[in-house]
Amino acid sequence: MIKNLLSMALLTVAMGAWAQSVTTTKMYVQSPDGTTQVFTVAADSRVTWVQEEHEYVDLGLPSGTMWATCNVGATEPTEPGDLFGWGETSPHYTSITYKPEFKIEWKKAMQFGYSAETYWNAIKGDDGQYHDQHEWSVLPYDKETLLLKPEYDAAHVNWGGEWRIPTLDEMQELMDNCYWSYMEDFEGSGMAGYLVTSMIEGYTDKSIFLPISGYINHTTYSNTATDYWLANYSTTFADSGEYRKCQSLQLWAKRRQIDPAMYRHNGEPVRPVFTKKK
Repeated sequence: MIKNLLSMALLTVAMGAWAQSVTTTKMYVQSPDGTTQVFTVAADSRVTWVQEEHEYVDLGLPSGTMWATCNVGATEPTEPGDLFGWGETSPHYTSITYKPEFKIEWKKAMQFGYSAETYWNAIKGDDGQYHDQHEWSVLPYDKETLLLKPEYDAAHVNWGGEWRIPTLDEMQELMDNCYWSYMEDFEGSGMAGYLVTSMIEGYTDKSIFLPISGYINHTTYSNTATDYWLANYSTTFADSGEYRKCQSLQLWAKRRQIDPAMYRHNGEPVRPVFTKKK
């Protein structure tokens, strides 16, 4: 018995000598909504906190909606910023250049660019066609309100705080309470777009600029029009497929309208808003 115990003790010591350990350093970040993100980092990592400021304009709108002065991913009102699919919070590319010529570097597994193929369940049928197309494994919008959930809102995820993509009602309010002036070359920037100026008494000197900076469908870039995403999922066209039921504001030269059923896979800009608390 004593011999057996001694053997077990020696075995335990030997195993302890053989075993090695690896130290993993993790960083826990808790958001104001109570959710926690965990990041694995190197032990000698240096964490830098950067607080970004984003400018906005109070146009005196009845709802108290404040409009940002530039798009997500832009630093100036005349910059296009980043392009997003509806319900997505990051671009499909690693880099993009608009001028002097358009250039783009796609992310891995994004060779289809901004296209419906990106979301296909790639099953090929006997007829040679792809079938069983499904759009969302998890719905990015609330089934009752039909509005984007915060975690799928590009404005909220990228800017934080109370920032979010505007709703249809908020965009309609902007259209109804402001003068929209088309500019071929806004302030010599070379960017066309609309100067949106408040018609509310006491705020007639307040305005924002919405550039017509283009969009991407599949891998093709076009600068003839721009759709600004709205937070509303559309049920207008029941037979058009889920990928084509997202609402947006369409801007062309001297023409604008609400599109109730835009392809959700298009790469489009986002102009954030928030509601000022009274």
